[in-house]
Amino acid sequence: MNFDRIIKMVSLRYGAQKSTEDREDYEQECRMALFKNEGVFLELTDLAASKLAYIICRNAVLDYIRKESTEEDIPDWEIKYEPDLDTGLDCQAAARFLDELPEPHREILKRRFGMLGPPQSLRDVAEEMGLPAMSVSRKEKEALKMLRKRMKC
Repeated sequence: MNFDRIIKMVSLRYGAQKSTEDREDYEQECRMALFKNEGVFLELTDLAASKLAYIICRNAVLDYIRKESTEEDIPDWEIKYEPDLDTGLDCQAAARFLDELPEPHREILKRRFGMLGPPQSLRDVAEEMGLPAMSVSRKEKEALKMLRKRMKC
């Protein structure tokens, strides 16, 4: 299958305001990523292969952009701890609110947000707690709603 159209589309989308040289680099990154994953495409339909190729190319270009960016190009996403000046809310208060939740709700939030190790998927939490995934999802939403309500007081 020929992915030239997809490669060109991805390089133009993410390199629209870049130089021709940068777009060529993006296209090369796409080709290398597709080549590394060529075995994956053997049993896929054309539509599925096209979708997968787009995702692989997009991820390759985004990885390349991240690697090539200088620190000044990357926004500072680090969140520094500062208590909320309006409510005086801080981490200790948030932890106290979390501890006030019913046990299953608290356990779900801690697992989902990585407070008991790495963050877990909804399915993993459901399996470990012996609950249906829909029940875990509902309890997670309820717990977040309870926390929001409690933190506004």
